[in-house]
Amino acid sequence: TIAEREYKAVRESYLDHTGASLDAILAYFTSLDDMKSIYSSLSRELLEMIEETAIESNVAQEMIHAEAEIERENEFVSINQIEEIGHARIQETKEFIENVFWTLARCFHHAVSTSTGRKQFVFYIGLAASLVLVVSTLKEIIS
Repeated sequence: TIAEREYKAVRESYLDHTGASLDAILAYFTSLDDMKSIYSSLSRELLEMIEETAIESNVAQEMIHAEAEIERENEFVSINQIEEIGHARIQETKEFIENVFWTLARCFHHAVSTSTGRKQFVFYIGLAASLVLVVSTLKEIIS
């Protein structure tokens, strides 16, 4: 009897130990399942974040490209406007020079080719010489 009791006690302790080990193994498997579900949900969330970031990056990139395109168009328009203004100013200068020199050329042609023009030219030269003489004389008298 004592041996049977000791045997039963040892056997019950083994059974208790085995039961505790089985409970620990079941808890471990349960925690493994929880960890797997946590890992898969974290992986899913991470993939969603990566996809959202990629979409946001593409949107930002498209906005930058659109702004750059608008800026290039504005620069092109500005360059064309500057070029047109430059051509207009050059044309105005050309017309001014042509008007001045055509008038002078017509005056010279009139003075050289017609007798009236020659008389007028001699008269203006005489008038200018007399004006210079009068101014010089007055200057000498005043000083």
